[in-house]
Amino acid sequence: MTARGAVSNRGYAALCKDCARAGRDGGFEYPSSWLESIAVRGGTRSNRCPACRRQHTTDVRSMAVPYLELDVIGLVADRMNPTGPLGGLGPLPEMHREVDRSSDLSSLTVALEDKSLSR
Repeated sequence: MTARGAVSNRGYAALCKDCARAGRDGGFEYPSSWLESIAVRGGTRSNRCPACRRQHTTDVRSMAVPYLELDVIGLVADRMNPTGPLGGLGPLPEMHREVDRSSDLSSLTVALEDKSLSR
């Protein structure tokens, strides 16, 4: 049970692949509600932080590249050294891990109080 004035939700923590490639700390978190809203529209989770996602969207929109539909044929046996018909690809991005987050809202001043409500 969450205490009065506290909020708790489930989210995910991930490492941004673009930040990691550039040598920056690219750790970011996102709530499970964001992932659900993306999935409803047919999307998938992103391996990019919000800033890199915006930059990537801008970059992709400026290129004339055809869309290719790819089918998944199986899981990679060794995530740190994936190989295939085209050779080695380098380490795959880390899996997103689930995290529980909570916020204490009791320190905030709210204009509406229980005594303000009429019955």
